[in-house]
This record gives sequence, C-alpha cells and structure tokens, in this order.
Amino acid sequence: MDFNEFKKQLTLSTKQAFLEIYNQNPNEEIYSFALCNNDSKISIHPSSNSLEYFKEVSDDDDFYYYKYEPSEWKYEYKGAEELFNAINDNCKLIVETHDDDEDWFYNFQQQINEKCIEVLEELKNDEFFKRETGKEIFLNFSVIDEDLNKEKQKTIIEKLNNNHYKDDYLNWMKSWDKRRKVL
Repeated sequence: MDFNEFKKQLTLSTKQAFLEIYNQNPNEEIYSFALCNNDSKISIHPSSNSLEYFKEVSDDDDFYYYKYEPSEWKYEYKGAEELFNAINDNCKLIVETHDDDEDWFYNFQQQINEKCIEVLEELKNDEFFKRETGKEIFLNFSVIDEDLNKEKQKTIIEKLNNNHYKDDYLNWMKSWDKRRKVL
C-alpha cells in the first residue's frame, strides 16, 4: 500500500466528514471529533459529538466517559461515508492478499492507526478545526474493541490537544486506576 496516498485520501475524507457534520447541524455546538478503527478488521470511521447531545445522555457517574468516548457520540459513522467506505474497501482488498498472516495484519493495522493519528495531528496543527468553528475542538483516535494502554492513550491525547480538553481528559485518566480498585 502506498501510505502517502492513503494519508491524502484520509485527510480529504476527514475534512469532508467534519465539515458535513458541522455544517449540517448549525443549531448544535460541535465540540469533538475522532477517527476510529476496529481492532479486528480495517473499519475506519469518523465520530463527532455536540454539547447538546452530551448533556442529554450524560449522567454524573459516567460524565467523562460520555464526554470523551467516541463510541458514545451522536455522529458516529457519520460524514463522508462514501469516501471512508472506499478507503476501507481498498484496505480490505489488501488484507485479503495476506489472509493467513496475523503478524502482517497487526503491522498493517498499526500503520493505519498511526496514519489516522498523523492526519488528526496535522489538521490540528494547521488549525483546520479552529478555523472552521472558531473554537478549540477535542480530538481523539480510538480503536474499537481494544483498550489502548494508558500511556499510549495519554500520548495520543497530548499530540492531538493543546487546549483545556487535554487537561480535563488527563485528569479523568487519573481516576481510571481508582475506579478499577473499587470494582
């Protein structure tokens, strides 16, 4: 796979997805955007949330989870669906040629995930989201069906956010160990 071409397609798809969500919902305050992938297959998709939806679904016990978990956001799998389907179909064709090689798949999946993070980081550094919305947006990369280790998740959040969301998320992370001890 030509990962430079993949990254160009992913950047275009990411921009289009965000703009579709943002422009099609002018009465909602969009505060977050993420790229997500599935651990067991290549299935890249965008996810985004609005403050209005977050306030509607969150509760005191899981406040931060609903605020920061892309799988709980209103606009999961929304935006630039055709472009993301084309990317995923291309990846699936490549994966099929290495059907029985788990090590190859793992390395390929890791490269895909790294490109997703790179695209979000470059768009953040180019101020794409801030230019479009006039404000900071929480950015994340999530892997469905896999809990990223805490250090890797922290690194992702620090790369993608240099705003109040970063500090808020990192403070929430401190509570993860405390919750596990209670359970």
